[in-house]
Formats: sequence, structure tokens, C-alpha cells
Amino acid sequence: QQVLILGQCGSGKTTLLHQLAGTGPVQTVSSLKPNKSTWMVPVAGSTKMVDAVDFPGHSRLRMLAHAKLAEARCVVYMLDSQDRAGLKEAAEHMYELFTHEDVVRRRISILIVCNKADAPMAKAPRDVIALLEREIERMRKSRGAVLAGQDEAASYLGIEGQPFKLEHAPGSVTVVPASLANNETGEIVNFLSSEFVS
Repeated sequence: QQVLILGQCGSGKTTLLHQLAGTGPVQTVSSLKPNKSTWMVPVAGSTKMVDAVDFPGHSRLRMLAHAKLAEARCVVYMLDSQDRAGLKEAAEHMYELFTHEDVVRRRISILIVCNKADAPMAKAPRDVIALLEREIERMRKSRGAVLAGQDEAASYLGIEGQPFKLEHAPGSVTVVPASLANNETGEIVNFLSSEFVS
């Protein structure tokens, strides 16, 4: 019953963790350790207690987060909609997730949250999707879609002969806009409700 919160540094991971836990606004700083909390997720007229783990966004700590995928029901991936360079880095991380053995085997669902959607320079979700797909396609070609460093989990990402689309990922991928600064978490809660219905 665990949700992994992944994404860029400064994208709102820890803010989301506390907002959905009902602990209100927090002063966040970059962390080198995971933060944990418990969420009460509305499910079919009742509520379900769900463990949430917010992992630091530093690339050198990704393996720590990936080790927890075996226990994850789903992933919430936070993006900063106005950080173009960060979106390219996020695409690299998503490539690693989409080809990870646990994501492939268990078809783990991923929610991509385009945070700061109300910012003047924010990209619309459709533009974020296009950028992610383009970057992942480039990596798919350059890496030959083999999962680096984990040969036992090597798998082809996407459909051979077709440009990569998010719907080609092993599990379902949903992309939603959000503004955590304005407490806009409805789409995220809806996703969690559907994931934990059974």
C-alpha cells in the first residue's frame, strides 16, 4: 500500500507529502534522506490508509528509490512545469523507470504531476508530454532500449518501428496539471483513489 513520490529537486515532492497528510504548509529544504508520511485516501465511500515516501531528487540517490519499486503500488512523479532543463533530466529518469524490472513486471502506474502550472512560464501538459516523449525516444535510440547496469531486466521500451509515446510505457501513465501553492491536489487524489480501490 505504498506510494513513491519521485521527481526533480524543488518540484514540490515534500509539499505534496505534507499537504495530503493534512499537516499543512512546510518550509522545505533539499534532503538527502527519504521523508515518510501516511495519507488517508478516499476509496469507494470509505478511506484507506496509505504509506507515502518522498525520495530526494538527486540523481545519485535514484538507485535507493528504485529499490523501493518492488513495494510500490504506484508512483507520483513531480515536475516543475517551468523548468525546461529539469524536464529533460526527468525524461532520463522516466526512461530508467519505464525499463526497470519491477515497473515492467508489475506494470506499475505512474502519475506525472506538472506542478506550478499557474506560473507565467509554465508549459502546458501537452507540451510537457511532447518534450518527454521526444527525449525518451532519443534515449531509446541511443541506448538501444537496454536497461543500463541491470541486464537481467533488459526490455524493449515502446513499439518497434514507432516513435515513443507515453501510452507505450509498461504501466498506465497519467499526466495532470497542478498548483500545490494553491492547494490544487484534486487530480492527484482522484488518481490515488482509483489506484487503491482494490
